[in-house]
Amino acid sequence: MKWIGRLVLITLLVSVVFVAGAIWHMPAAFLVDQARVQAPQVFRQFQLSGTRGTVWNGRTLLSVQGQVLGLDWHIRPLGAISGAVPVSLRVEGDALNLSGDAAFRFDQSVEAELSGAIALSVLDDVLKRQGIEVPGAVRLSDLSTRVLPQQQWLAETRGKLAWPGGTVSFPVGQTLETRDVPALEGDLTQEDNELWLRIRQKGLPDLLMDIRVTPDQRAFVQVRRRLLDVVDMPWSERSAPDDVIFKVQQRLGRR
Repeated sequence: MKWIGRLVLITLLVSVVFVAGAIWHMPAAFLVDQARVQAPQVFRQFQLSGTRGTVWNGRTLLSVQGQVLGLDWHIRPLGAISGAVPVSLRVEGDALNLSGDAAFRFDQSVEAELSGAIALSVLDDVLKRQGIEVPGAVRLSDLSTRVLPQQQWLAETRGKLAWPGGTVSFPVGQTLETRDVPALEGDLTQEDNELWLRIRQKGLPDLLMDIRVTPDQRAFVQVRRRLLDVVDMPWSERSAPDDVIFKVQQRLGRR
């Protein structure tokens, strides 16, 4: 009867090897399909295509509003002993380059820390509607965010942004003004479920403008008179530097 025990053992070993091999070589499309289902509503406007590789090392293409981005990932399964599956991420495109790490936790929440640069040309559609042209790229650092399962919006977000300065064009009445703007920096936070970006001149504490983005993807921009002082544009002497002199509301993306 020993041969029966050996047969059972061999069968179990072959089954384990087969299952492990199947999981290891599971196509990346499986992971992408699962992510599509679990992603918050704000991310579902991305169209996914050209997926290749495996669940552990893969690549897919993200398309949104005419922009095509390549997303590469590398999952480190042994890291799961810490209570989360660590993943290295890289997102690249003509106007965007981000890289960093994410952690997929067993409660299905996701935390990510990223850094990189985004060319302001990605905002051309939004800016040109207001007659504004801004050159260059924004540098992102210490960008972290958390997403909860089945949530329709981000749970927590914070980070820092920096813009090196440049020549900006914008309408004033019926004319187009051009001004040299110094380097700017901003803090990105999430408060009461809304994203806030507060922008200042580099190295100075006073606020120049702020941008608020709501979960329904509406952006609200407020510009303070202090920004006009920085670019040497005249304004009413009765106003204070912290007075809001310009407001605009704009929907972002598609719902």
